[in-house]
Amino acid sequence: MNTVVLLTALDLEYQAVRRHLDGPRVRSHPAGTVFEVGHLRDVAGTVALAVTGEGNVSAAVLAERAIAMFQ
Repeated sequence: MNTVVLLTALDLEYQAVRRHLDGPRVRSHPAGTVFEVGHLRDVAGTVALAVTGEGNVSAAVLAERAIAMFQ
């Protein structure tokens, strides 16, 4: 099953996407990043969601962690 990773810079964006997830569950990366993983209605696969905060460096770190976790 495929996983799409959505990384948001702002918590407001995160919450807007999270409202559309069915059955979100928390998955934590060993380094501490928290992802919420769920399903979108009528869409195959899963969505992993995390908030990066502002800035390219933090987004790059979380992207690397997401790639490692969800391949």
